[in-house]
Amino acid sequence: MCEALTPAVRDRLTLANVLEQVLCKSPALRQALLSINEQQANVDLAQLAFSPRYSATAEFAGNRVPNSNINAVNSSIAGSLNLSWIMFDFGARNANLEQARQTLSAAMATQDIGTLTALIDTLRIYADALSTWSKLDALREAETTANQSLVIAQARYDAQIGSLTEKLQAQTALAQATLDRTRANGAWQLASGTLAMAMGLPVMQTMGLADLGNAFPPLDELPVLDVLVSQAKNSHPRVSSLRAELRALQARLDSVRADGKGTVSLSGNAGASRSLDSNNSGTNRNIGGSIVANIPLFNGQEQKAREAQALSQIGSRQAQLEVVERELETEIWRASLQIRTETDSLIAAKQLLITATSGYQVAQGRYKAGVGSILDLLTAQTALANARSQLEEAKLANLQSRIRLSLAAGRLGITTISSLSKK
Repeated sequence: MCEALTPAVRDRLTLANVLEQVLCKSPALRQALLSINEQQANVDLAQLAFSPRYSATAEFAGNRVPNSNINAVNSSIAGSLNLSWIMFDFGARNANLEQARQTLSAAMATQDIGTLTALIDTLRIYADALSTWSKLDALREAETTANQSLVIAQARYDAQIGSLTEKLQAQTALAQATLDRTRANGAWQLASGTLAMAMGLPVMQTMGLADLGNAFPPLDELPVLDVLVSQAKNSHPRVSSLRAELRALQARLDSVRADGKGTVSLSGNAGASRSLDSNNSGTNRNIGGSIVANIPLFNGQEQKAREAQALSQIGSRQAQLEVVERELETEIWRASLQIRTETDSLIAAKQLLITATSGYQVAQGRYKAGVGSILDLLTAQTALANARSQLEEAKLANLQSRIRLSLAAGRLGITTISSLSKK
């Protein structure tokens, strides 16, 4: 059962909060878990094939000859215990058991793939919502700054040292800032609705997001690129799934070859029968057993066709594995380049904010002192608002790029999320 979100958590949702709900309610992950249960049952059945099979039979029979002067009914009762056991099958049962085990491993890897897919989709939805939320915060600050500029312009106008034009320009800037904030609020409502649906909540559910500093759990340090690629080729769920499928197909090929050699089985039975006729009420007992060798004959073409089919499937999976390994290497390489780009962008965005803040403070001071123009102040004000927005976007993009690299390598990379995915 998924734990209900408290109002305090809903007002400051982190990525871990969202993932907990998504992973708990994901239909795809539930389907993957059911597939694992199914494959586990197949393993149990394959293990039972090594055990003898027992059965019991009971029979009651009666007959009467029609149009006979004898009114008696001949009846009897019989029962027996039977045993059948495959003693030797040239490794067919071992191959079937290995195939079942590897298919189970593939199903478990498929569940990990489903978890990674859910993480990637949730990261995208959460990041979009967080970007909209951060932009809304930045536009609220811009609206506050525009209002401060209007207050200064109004004071200068009231003191008759500022013109009506300056006042109107400040009012226009505030109106524009209010319009931008209103549009951003509408975008946030749409993004929050999308996030709510992903979490299995009502689309109109009110919520808020944590600030960027607390939105993402601590990220694990990742190894260098070459090591990361090597680890991905060894342990990525997509690779693990295909390799398990390959081993299962190899076991199936072994099973096909063993089936073409026949089996040696033991069967036995012990029973008794008794006539219920008063004239013959004796009991007959019997015990029997046999060893049967079953060797297929004249099935060479069928055997070759079945082996060729299995070999083709193995070759197809091997080719698919090579494709996946190349795709993983490309994805990791691109993600690592994106981290470098976003890191440099973050540094530049921080410097931009420092410069824009200084520019706005100077323009505001000059305008208050009567030596600067309203246009200089509004230009600096706009530059400051843009710098704030770009810094928030750069922070978010930097965090996203680091998580994407972890996911591209098949590593959850986030301690909290890793524990959630195994619930």
